Amino acid sequence: MSGFEIAYDSEEDVLEVTFESFDEHFARTVSFSENIVVYTDLMLSSVWGVTIYGYAESLEEGEFELEALKQATPGDRGKLIALMKRQPLSLFIEPPIEGASGIRLKTPNLGEMIFG
Repeated sequence: MSGFEIAYDSEEDVLEVTFESFDEHFARTVSFSENIVVYTDLMLSSVWGVTIYGYAESLEEGEFELEALKQATPGDRGKLIALMKRQPLSLFIEPPIEGASGIRLKTPNLGEMIFG
């Protein structure tokens, strides 16, 4: 990751993280759930950013379902899981266990974000 920007609005409990600058004409927005929106390329091969609504509240709730996995084609489901398993998204989301669609949010380790 060459650089990143993190913004947290405590009043709204919204975390926004941008990992790479991107052209919105070539971006794909994937609503993982009503709380998590991921910005990726059209082929679902890299993550450019993530917005998490109700971030602090979601950290406390534990596991929750990802609607995107339930609704995705088998090919896209595999790509979405692969995105969650590698950085930078893996710093914020613990991917589902094999065959499940529930995930947990994580508190990112700043050292991992900087040094990979």
